[in-house]
Amino acid sequence: MNPKVSVIINLRNGAATLRETIDSVFAQSVSAWELIIWDDCSTDGSADIARSYHDERVRYFASPREVPLGQARDAAIRLARGEWIAFLDQDDLWLPRKLELQLAIAGQDPAATLIYGRTLAFRADGTEWEWDHRHEFAALPEGDVFTQLFIDSCFIAMSSALMRRDAVERIGGIPGAIETIPDYFLFLAVARHGRARAVQEVVCHYRLHASNMSHFTRPAIHSEALWLVDHWSADLPAQLARHRRRVHETMLALHEMSSFRSAARGLRRLFTRGSAPFLLSRPLAIAARAIRRKLQAPYRLRVSASAGRPDPANDDRLLLSVVIVNWKVRDLLRQSVASLYAQTQLPRDRWELIVVDNDSRDGSVEMMQSEFPDAITIANDENVGFGRANNIAFRRCRGRYVLLLNPDTLLLDDAVGQMIGLMERERDIGALGCGLRNSNGSFQRWTGVFIFFYLCYHVATTTAYKMVLEAQGDHNAHRVVEYAAWHDKLTSWG
Repeated sequence: MNPKVSVIINLRNGAATLRETIDSVFAQSVSAWELIIWDDCSTDGSADIARSYHDERVRYFASPREVPLGQARDAAIRLARGEWIAFLDQDDLWLPRKLELQLAIAGQDPAATLIYGRTLAFRADGTEWEWDHRHEFAALPEGDVFTQLFIDSCFIAMSSALMRRDAVERIGGIPGAIETIPDYFLFLAVARHGRARAVQEVVCHYRLHASNMSHFTRPAIHSEALWLVDHWSADLPAQLARHRRRVHETMLALHEMSSFRSAARGLRRLFTRGSAPFLLSRPLAIAARAIRRKLQAPYRLRVSASAGRPDPANDDRLLLSVVIVNWKVRDLLRQSVASLYAQTQLPRDRWELIVVDNDSRDGSVEMMQSEFPDAITIANDENVGFGRANNIAFRRCRGRYVLLLNPDTLLLDDAVGQMIGLMERERDIGALGCGLRNSNGSFQRWTGVFIFFYLCYHVATTTAYKMVLEAQGDHNAHRVVEYAAWHDKLTSWG
């Protein structure tokens, strides 16, 4: 039986991020997919990583020669067997329900040929922001988006998109002139004769780093975008076509002006084919967006807040994701994790453990990998702080609930199961704390909000709990946790 979705990763020296990317495919809440990895002559060990997945759904192909991205995408498309095609770049991540949410829309709307979703850009330090700034405060466009893809340029992240395979095949292949932006071409070609739908929630994370291809190919991006405008100019309003040409010519001029050798050519291009007013307006537009972000919540958070909690009977995610941020407390971490396994009575296949290590260099990572191999251990190459480390973990969480647990904490009496049981029964609870005891058995007292054992409902597939949490107190002694009936407000402790 053919898979429902053919997932394509075009690979070229992506060893640094490839495993995390592939794992995000395996973490999907639906399993009717195949993964096609098209390796464009990698030399960094990427092939070994790809071949290490012994699953019949994974199909690895090595290109006989290095080719431009457009040709590599085309070659991989010809291998697809699924009804739908999804691309995932080698350094991006899918959220666990990405395919589930898109396939649900596909079932409701048979006329849809392109289904995409909201994307967050992120850096290794945990900072993140909306990838598509044009729709940061509004719903993603749906329906006939062909003209909108010229008005707003390409607002769809390739790793967020799902396209019907027959619609892609009707295009007849990616033109040879399109080597760098085949994604933009595919979106336009599919949208020209079909309907687009959108998942308004975040479904994808776009990783920003020094090796992003877009850093090195900006002239090619804008040159090929000019080709697209010319290719579809008969289908566009004349004024829009002229505007898009001036925009891309301006960006080419800006690149030329950045070099002394080509500065004169860039100035000529700017004043003959580009737009000086557009160039001057860009800093103002960037500043306006920054101010708006201070004053208004982005659309994705408003969607998350209004979505509510689904009926547990219809929510087939893992029940729980446990997140531990660790820094140089290997032995305490070992005891804390051991108590979690011993004192948690939930079936093991219903919860996951994610440990983020902030560059401890004390053997913590090796200990976790050796003694608790089923846990997800993320090793940061620097100490990014407690809040950012939690945000890194949140991107991997698949559970209906998220538990934040400090590495110097021991659990008693199935505290986790009791807390989840209460939240399942009383579904108006959004966050739940617990009583805690010192190692001598006395109750621990504190002032303010002191969060180290904190269970909250995972209301969104993005960083819904972007709180800067700072643990306090004596980290050389364990805190013992038992369930207590507290669930009113964050500052109302029992």
